[in-house]
Amino acid sequence: MMLARTLGSALGSLRDHPLRSFLTALGIVVGVASVVAVIGLFAGLDRMVGDQFAGMGGNVLQVRADTSIEEEMRGERNIITYDDYQRLSARLTGVNAISPVFELTDGRQSVRHGRSELPTRVIAATRRYQGSGSITLASGRFLSDEDSHARRRVVVLGDGVVKRLNLSHDAAGEFIQINNQWMKVIGIAAPKGRILGFSQDDFVLIPFETGVSLLAASARPNLTISLTPRVGVENATLVRQVKALLARDSNGRPRGYIKVETSSELAGTFTNITRIGGLVAGCIVAVSLLVGGIGVMNIMLVSVTERTREIGIYKALGATRKQIRLQFLAESMVVAGSGGLLGVLMGCLLCLAVSALVPGLPLTLPPWWSWLLASLFSAAVGVFAGYLPAMRAASVDAVISLRRE
Repeated sequence: MMLARTLGSALGSLRDHPLRSFLTALGIVVGVASVVAVIGLFAGLDRMVGDQFAGMGGNVLQVRADTSIEEEMRGERNIITYDDYQRLSARLTGVNAISPVFELTDGRQSVRHGRSELPTRVIAATRRYQGSGSITLASGRFLSDEDSHARRRVVVLGDGVVKRLNLSHDAAGEFIQINNQWMKVIGIAAPKGRILGFSQDDFVLIPFETGVSLLAASARPNLTISLTPRVGVENATLVRQVKALLARDSNGRPRGYIKVETSSELAGTFTNITRIGGLVAGCIVAVSLLVGGIGVMNIMLVSVTERTREIGIYKALGATRKQIRLQFLAESMVVAGSGGLLGVLMGCLLCLAVSALVPGLPLTLPPWWSWLLASLFSAAVGVFAGYLPAMRAASVDAVISLRRE
């Protein structure tokens, strides 16, 4: 009963000064809304990154040669050769699809159709790359072994290249130019979207041997070997097999520059980054809650000064120091608590508004634990901000306060 009367008295006091109560709670509202919105937006970013990496194919492994900065400065370059691919293809078990892949140069190639011209990635691959690269066709056909053996000048275009060259999606049979070399379009890949702002559809695929023939006579392609495990085969098992088979080069010399990456590992890395970033940003924004708490304390101290005569009357009527303390603590907690609830609502609305305005960012409500955390923190701020004014109010002398005008 005493607690109910104390809360009722606190609410009545706040209703008597609505504008002051609102301005007191405003700092808490802004602080809680900022924390909830930041955590919610980072949760949406986490979900977006996960969805985009899932589109790459979670079980695709990429075997690359890693060259350190020191080696590059010495003019050295580690590469994976076609012999390495043949070794993996012949001896690797548990593989569903495996394909050697390389880009014609480290930069982008000039691709032209009519008056449209653009720089893009030109990738040489085998027919197995359709499975290992998770490529679905929208029209036409994919590269074949016959295309590679005969070194045919044929291409499969990514959806982004089709749009930028102003081609139709049934462009099979059309001709384009790659560095002044005429190529026939035989297929169009289905769109895969963007990942972290970068298009996954900006590529041109050519047969592997055709790509080798377009290189300079002295050039050696640095291959990336793309592979997918069979159902039931773990990625870790396949990674160990790859590193064991490629531990030494054709001359028997050890090499530690072989790097095996999976899209699921990359997704996990970016997920951890976004989650840590969300927590750090949330902690930084939470400082605004402390600023709001200082505002509450300041207003409550002013309120104690204004209500000195009222406190004296309470004490003259028999109110104890504890009851006076509880009265002001209750007022502070009600202000902070109501500000916290309003801040949670505003944070959710702000999160939904930003999600609707940012392309590709899914509509995601902040997680429930952010609501609970912000509410508990605002209540703690209320106790912290109200403690000093409550102690000051409880220490007011009744006789002196009744004599005060």
